[in-house]
Amino acid sequence: MDESCDSDHRGAALAGIILTRLHIVLLESGDTPGHCGVGDYTRKLAEALSRASLRVSLLRAEQPLADLRRQVAHLQADGLSIQYPTRAYGWSLKPHLLAYTAPCPVYITLHEYAQAHPLRRLSLQFLARSKRAGFVFTSVAERSAFLSDGASQDCVYRKAIPIASNIPFAAGATTREANTVVHFGLLRPNRGLEAFLELVAIARRKNRNYRFRLIGAVPGSGFAYAQDRVAEAQALGVDVQLELNAGAVADLLAKSQFGYMPFPQGADVRRGSLLALLGNGVCTLTGTSVDSTPDLMSVVESVSGPEQALERLERLSGNAAACEGLSRGASVYAQQFRWDDIASRYLGLFHEKVRTEDNSAGLIN
Repeated sequence: MDESCDSDHRGAALAGIILTRLHIVLLESGDTPGHCGVGDYTRKLAEALSRASLRVSLLRAEQPLADLRRQVAHLQADGLSIQYPTRAYGWSLKPHLLAYTAPCPVYITLHEYAQAHPLRRLSLQFLARSKRAGFVFTSVAERSAFLSDGASQDCVYRKAIPIASNIPFAAGATTREANTVVHFGLLRPNRGLEAFLELVAIARRKNRNYRFRLIGAVPGSGFAYAQDRVAEAQALGVDVQLELNAGAVADLLAKSQFGYMPFPQGADVRRGSLLALLGNGVCTLTGTSVDSTPDLMSVVESVSGPEQALERLERLSGNAAACEGLSRGASVYAQQFRWDDIASRYLGLFHEKVRTEDNSAGLIN
């Protein structure tokens, strides 16, 4: 090994040692597990970073702002990570104010920006201009929207770090239940549940022999909506499975041959429920959006609505090779959304912080 290679090796080893000594605090929103994807993301990320030998602490956001700031200082945190927004935060500016006043570098992962309320976008832009926080995005499209509103690239991490599936991927070969069609997600408006139930109604009218399954959870708000949709589903003969643990959800997904996930805004890699189906090898029918990447759409069946979905189901049901190809492609594609991979990407972010001595936002572009 020559001297330069030896120097690089020592540098990489030193960076690794420094990383394991870093103490990262994650702000936990207080959302009920299973009722907010971003809240679940925070807890899963903390677990994955801990497995990667990083020192991690979780801090509950329900406390007064002054107490939060005091605890971050007491913990001598090297960085504060905030996953934003969540349902529990609502309209609260506490995460913004904590970012302004935290006694350490702050990393805000924005899971949603382009479709956020204009006032929330304005507040985030002010925070960006203050250079009190560095911003990370879960998709290239969201990052571009943030920059187009005026944020400087100096405070934005150049690599998108996608979400991961909160549902594990079942290991090994699983026997699929033929002609079973599943829908999975929180029972909220504008998540595609209405279109799924419309597909069921059409299939029933046409006497098609499919078994339909609804897997989901009822959020703290919107109980009446969920109750009405569940009653509608049961009246149509749908197998309704609610409030299951993650392992049980994975088992049911792995047994399902087909999935129908008709997001009104179309499919993209920020849909954790979609990633759960793909990772469990479900042949999935969904819609296209402007944020649908070619590699994602290559492992799903694109449909425009329930009528076309039924047509594609009929076609796929009679083509075992096509089903197997979609299932295998989906499983391979979803491997990049495992938690260990996501943790590795965050470690890359922290590694750049370690190598950067003069950067007020804690990020380099």
